Amino acid sequence: MQTYANTFETKISHQTVQVLIVGPWGEGDFSELLRTVPASISWQRAAHCSDAAALIAEGESNPELILLADPCPNTHTRSDVEQLRLAAPLARLVVVAGTWCEGELRTGAPLDGVVRLYWYEFPGWWQSSMARIERGKCPLWSLPPDGPSAGRNIGEIHAHSQALTGNIAIDAKSLATFESLASAVDDCGARTFWTRRGKNSLIPDQLIAGIWDGGQLEPLEVERLETFCRVVRERGGIVFALLDFPRREHTEIVLAAGCSAVMGKPYVVSELVERIAALL
Repeated sequence: MQTYANTFETKISHQTVQVLIVGPWGEGDFSELLRTVPASISWQRAAHCSDAAALIAEGESNPELILLADPCPNTHTRSDVEQLRLAAPLARLVVVAGTWCEGELRTGAPLDGVVRLYWYEFPGWWQSSMARIERGKCPLWSLPPDGPSAGRNIGEIHAHSQALTGNIAIDAKSLATFESLASAVDDCGARTFWTRRGKNSLIPDQLIAGIWDGGQLEPLEVERLETFCRVVRERGGIVFALLDFPRREHTEIVLAAGCSAVMGKPYVVSELVERIAALL
C-alpha cells in the first residue's frame, strides 16, 4: 500500500482540523495548491481511495475532511466514494477538480453527495472556512450538501466587515465590472478606485491592494498587467488577479507579472474577500 505520511498540527480557535488528502496532489494543477494553505494544519496523504480507506480502518486516520484531487473525469468512481463514506461516515468529501473537468457538469457524470470545487477556487474556499472557524462558526464543509453550491459560502456576503480597510485600485475594462467588484469589497472597509485599463494615473498614492479583472491574457494585456503590478506595489499594495477559468499556465504568467494570487471567475464574494485579506 502506497501512502504518504506528512503530519502537521496547529490549533485554530481551539480546534484541530483533521484532513486526509487523496490522489495526485503533487501533479499538474494541484502541484502548488498545498503551498497556499496554512502549512501547520494536520495533513495525511493517500495515493488512492483504497489506501485512504485502509488508513482509516487501521485507525491511522480519523479525518473530518477528505479532499480528493480530480485531474480528469472518472479519476475517482462512485464505488471509490462509497468506500470512503463507509470507512468515515462523519467525514465530508470534497472533490477538487482540475482543468480537464470543466465540462463534466454539462456532459459527464460528476460524483454525487460531495462538495465540488475547481482547483483555483480551493485556496479562497479554504481561507473562508478558516475565517469562519476563527469567528466561532462552522466551516464551509459542514454546510448541508443540498445543491450545486453545496459547501460554498453563498449567503454570507460580508462576513468580516473590516477585513479590507484601506484603498483598493480596481483595474477593469467596464464601469459595470468595477461596480460589481467595488460592491464586494466596499462594505468590508475598503475604499475603491476605478482604474480603467492603462490609466494608472488614476491610482491613489497609498494602497493596500489592487484587483486586476482580466480575460485571455493577450500580450498587450500582460504588458499592462505588469505595469499595474509595478505601480500598485510601489504604493504599498499587493495585486490580486481575476481570470476567466484560469489554466495553470495563466497562473504562472500573472504571478511572474507581479500578482500575489489568482482566482477564477465567476467567484464567491466571501471567498474573494477572505482570499485578499489573507494576503495583506
